[in-house]
Amino acid sequence: MTSSKISIVLVVIIAGVIQFSFCQQPLESALYENFGSHGAHINVYNTCPDLSHPNFNFDNRAKSYCVSGLWIFYSQPNFGYGLSHIEYSPIGTSKICNDFSTIASDVSSARAVASVNTIVEDSFRLYEHQCFMGEVLDTQDGFATLTLPCDHASFIITGSSSWSIYEGDNYTGRSICISAPPGGPVGPRLQSDIRNVGLRYGSIHSVKKGCNALPSERIFDLQPISRSNDSNILGACRIVN
Repeated sequence: MTSSKISIVLVVIIAGVIQFSFCQQPLESALYENFGSHGAHINVYNTCPDLSHPNFNFDNRAKSYCVSGLWIFYSQPNFGYGLSHIEYSPIGTSKICNDFSTIASDVSSARAVASVNTIVEDSFRLYEHQCFMGEVLDTQDGFATLTLPCDHASFIITGSSSWSIYEGDNYTGRSICISAPPGGPVGPRLQSDIRNVGLRYGSIHSVKKGCNALPSERIFDLQPISRSNDSNILGACRIVN
């Protein structure tokens, strides 16, 4: 399901705490007005494209959070061009709580990627801009022709499969292989700028699960993120021209 499919919002105000749900989705994030996960807060289920909506009234207020699964927070509404902040609650945990740094009191939208349970399922998400901003296409098997605007610039892979990325429609043209990590359940694999794997913005025309192992196919080993050694990936992500 893409971020463009927005469900009806239900709002409940209880004892000063605002809670809103997108069709009772299991993915949950709590945004807090103060550091240390304190103060007035809202619970976000699945995605929230605009925290300034009168029913929410939480735009530019969040200084800390608790998340379950993989989440991205944005400094602009509708996941727009600006700053993003990535947080990950690893497999085997219920939630992670932390403070925002670069975008403290500057969070305007939020988007869930995967829950702690579905993080092991195969998926490929292609984003319009660097740092996982803008429109997104997601698939469990692949797409022969993209419907995303030309300037796709980042991607997220979940699960343990390898993926082939092609410069032509219908799995043709030059390709690269994002190889599968060896063994066991793995964390998500994030690439905030496709130039880091030798691709030009807008050059992706099709994507397929699995790799061909052709001599012409370039292979990239994109390591899954973990909380212990990926402070350069988790946290703030800034657009680089």
